[in-house]
Amino acid sequence: MADLNQSDIDDTQSTEVVARLYELIQQLSDEERHQLLLDLEQHLTPKKRKYPRKNYFMSVQFSIDGRMFNGFIKNISQGGAYVETLRDQLQHLEKGRPLVLTFQHPDTQGHVKITGEIVRINASGIGVHFEEKLGDLNAPVD
Repeated sequence: MADLNQSDIDDTQSTEVVARLYELIQQLSDEERHQLLLDLEQHLTPKKRKYPRKNYFMSVQFSIDGRMFNGFIKNISQGGAYVETLRDQLQHLEKGRPLVLTFQHPDTQGHVKITGEIVRINASGIGVHFEEKLGDLNAPVD
């Protein structure tokens, strides 16, 4: 029998970890799987963010090529926001499309109208990158 090298051992352990993760995920409801995915994405994504996110729940209206949409900002930073929207609206949205958002500023409560671009789409909403930095945004409160 051939001797196992460290690479073979690492591959075996990795395979076992993936198998166990798959086993556990299969036991979750669809809602729990979706939340796990969001949590994992959020855990891995902050390394790419230029500005810290602030949890924020506020209605937002946005337009793309003159067509109006509604949603809720779930979190926001000086550089962008995550907007939850209805699934039937998602079919009309495309990554890379410019849009104009209108909402109440989280700190000043003033009216904000800002342009941005859709940089991410998932099952519940869109990630938006603002063309210009959103001002007066305090540090996130955890």
